[in-house]
Amino acid sequence: MIIKEADNKNEDIEILKNLLARSEVNEVTKQKIEQKIKFIQSGIKGEHEAAYEINFHYGAHTDWVVIHDLRIEHEGRVAQIDHILLNRYLDIWVCESKRFSEGVAINDYGEFSMFINGKPRGFPSPFQQNRKHIDVLNAMFDAKVVTLPTRFGFTIRPVIKGLVLVSKNARVTRPSTRVNGIDDLVKVDQIQTRITNRKRILSVRKRISLDTLEKFALRLTDQHIPQQINWHAKFGLTYTPAHRNLSLSCYSCGALVTENVSKFCHTNNARFSGNVYCIRCQSNLRYS
Repeated sequence: MIIKEADNKNEDIEILKNLLARSEVNEVTKQKIEQKIKFIQSGIKGEHEAAYEINFHYGAHTDWVVIHDLRIEHEGRVAQIDHILLNRYLDIWVCESKRFSEGVAINDYGEFSMFINGKPRGFPSPFQQNRKHIDVLNAMFDAKVVTLPTRFGFTIRPVIKGLVLVSKNARVTRPSTRVNGIDDLVKVDQIQTRITNRKRILSVRKRISLDTLEKFALRLTDQHIPQQINWHAKFGLTYTPAHRNLSLSCYSCGALVTENVSKFCHTNNARFSGNVYCIRCQSNLRYS
């Protein structure tokens, strides 16, 4: 069962393209904006590829539920989780999807490098990134922000594991020595095999109903807070009333929206009370 699909990021791309068209944007800033657009588009492609494999194996499974693109905040910490799989034993798989068009290499110290135009470029470890996501989830459960399921009067504590998913066509160069977490790096087409081969003792007493699992997943999804980025400020551009068209601005956060988003809101006046909302704020309304 699919509880949540990924948020639509096309609005960010359109806003960035609109910034490119502004006359006061210099060439250096244009290059940065173009790089950001390519980065977002690459991320979308990687997430879509992973989502396809996950949905194929688990989307209609009677023992699993799926959450895509969950962003949670707790006590000043943020976790942007690409994919979450939950089963009726309350195993939770936190999946970070990465797309490397030219491949990825991990050295004997667990350091990551991606290749751009044939040259290696270091980037932060997705293993550490995933561990931070898991820490935020555990802290949220400890604080009882999300109520955990119970069975026979006992609270069931989730067992959380992490996976880093890369494209099935990616060239992966693994370290020659054993690196902590390296087994958690898998190609997206191997995710079912990797999860199935994870052996542990499962108790029937811990098995919850699909209805209970769905309710728990919905409570977790209720914590989703879509990211709001002020692209003008990020690239040192001013956002003045001269650039603001009320029909093209989000009623909630003030972000610029595309004409298509504005038309969609006006077409659905009853749903949005006559206001215009960006796609992320539309999601907030949906889950509130």
